[in-house]
Amino acid sequence: MRRLLAIALVSVAIAVVATAATTGANRSPIRVTLTAKNHQPRPSESPYKHWWYCVKVTTDAGKSVAATIHLQILSGTTPFAGVGSVSLKRGYDHWCATIGGEYNVLNAAPRGKKLVFEAVVRADGVTVRRGWPIIVQWPLLSAHDVGGVPFRTAKQLAVRELSRLLGRPSRRFVSDGCGPNFTEVEWGHLYAEFRQDRFSGFRYLRGTRLASGAISDSGTSPLQPRLTASKRVPLGSPLREVRKRYGKLTPVGTDRWQNRDRLTFYVSFATSQPPPPNSRITEIKYGTCGDW
Repeated sequence: MRRLLAIALVSVAIAVVATAATTGANRSPIRVTLTAKNHQPRPSESPYKHWWYCVKVTTDAGKSVAATIHLQILSGTTPFAGVGSVSLKRGYDHWCATIGGEYNVLNAAPRGKKLVFEAVVRADGVTVRRGWPIIVQWPLLSAHDVGGVPFRTAKQLAVRELSRLLGRPSRRFVSDGCGPNFTEVEWGHLYAEFRQDRFSGFRYLRGTRLASGAISDSGTSPLQPRLTASKRVPLGSPLREVRKRYGKLTPVGTDRWQNRDRLTFYVSFATSQPPPPNSRITEIKYGTCGDW
């Protein structure tokens, strides 16, 4: 019995040594780390709002090594889009860059889907892959811009930039309520307003807005595009959540409130008064001509 036990222990020891030797033999001669700003990049053509990433490549001893880095975005295991390639000379151990501005690859990425931002590094005869999970977010609505397109932008340019983010407009019309100086361009449930051909505001609401300002249905159709306010407050959020995210809100009517930047949040006019904290936000707007 003791002899069998001794043989078993020797066998285990040999297996451990063999495993350790195999692990050591298969150890990569290079080390690669990939980091980025966050896991929720938000597409923007603004020259000031970019998503950064860094790739560091060293030998196992921590020294620099000549390497090539290929960057891409994967959907599952399939490359969705190439970001670019770069070569590092010996003496340089990292590459950092940003994605943003006009024609950046994130604009074409599907929103709300699990993707992987990947660095494929080749050095010293080996290839190492590092992935960074991402979910590309929908553009933000703020008191300064929509998806990085600032207010006061010329209409032709603003429509072009918004179309890159949101697709082709679904409708264009003149506001009956505010006159010919005010025109509207519609992307589903988002209405961009232009005053004398300058981007001046927006409405994002449930339902379909008519040229006269009336809402033609109860707003049961799925929201398109899917947008959120600047502190990640989507339509349908409870009023209490808006107060939590923005702090003090100033009432500007029986069914609407503004934050300090004059971003306005509406609840349904059919809600009992005063609106309870669980009332749902049905419209977000900024800078528009009156209630039209």
